[in-house]
Amino acid sequence: MKKLTPILLLCFLLMTSTQAQQIHNGIILYEVIADDYFAPFKGQKKPTEYMIRTNKMVTDGMNQLHYTMRFDKNLSEFKITKEMAVGKEVDKYVRNLAKLYAGDPTYFNDIDKNHYIQTNEHKGMTYNVLKSMERDQKWELSKESKEILGYTCYKATIRIQEEPEIRYTLWYAPSIPFAHAPLKQSNQVPGLVLEFNNSNRIIYTATSIKTNIKDLKLKWPTGIQLMDETTYKEAGDAYYEGIKKNE
Repeated sequence: MKKLTPILLLCFLLMTSTQAQQIHNGIILYEVIADDYFAPFKGQKKPTEYMIRTNKMVTDGMNQLHYTMRFDKNLSEFKITKEMAVGKEVDKYVRNLAKLYAGDPTYFNDIDKNHYIQTNEHKGMTYNVLKSMERDQKWELSKESKEILGYTCYKATIRIQEEPEIRYTLWYAPSIPFAHAPLKQSNQVPGLVLEFNNSNRIIYTATSIKTNIKDLKLKWPTGIQLMDETTYKEAGDAYYEGIKKNE
């Protein structure tokens, strides 16, 4: 796969500059496709019948999740807006597993300042963790394209892990040159990401997009208690140590 040259990327942006200049903000709805999430990696043991039943319920729960991303040129917020219902066949444990695997935190991204807040809810506590965006990832930008919601999107891939292989694939729209994406993948490619694929195991696909919303105003969260990654990890370690002592 050939990497796109800076000149070719500039051409993409110039060809779509008229449309891009008209878009100031927007809201995107994403659905989740996770049918192969629990497909075994090479070398893994054969799953038991109990694992197969549980995995099917969790997968069904993941496929019911919907996410919303609100964005402008610099800021974006990505969070769950719909989750599976708890009924006779589905308990809270399975629902929580579905959210855990698909992504439960809320992400608030600031591209200019190259950081984001990851908000986690656990046992009635809220943890707002300030993290830096990754800038040194080497994405392969491809000429391959497809249309999503009327926007021409181009493919970008990266190998996260070699064995077993984990590969991310993004489909981004250069005509909306805001580098936002599902989860914490913002600031990776030169355009708004309308599809994020994690090794074909879980896919986040945009199902609708509304732009230039008059009343949509994003502001960096204030008045909340922030912690760094080290403090968050220490809090988590202390929590699980407490559980062990009470066993």
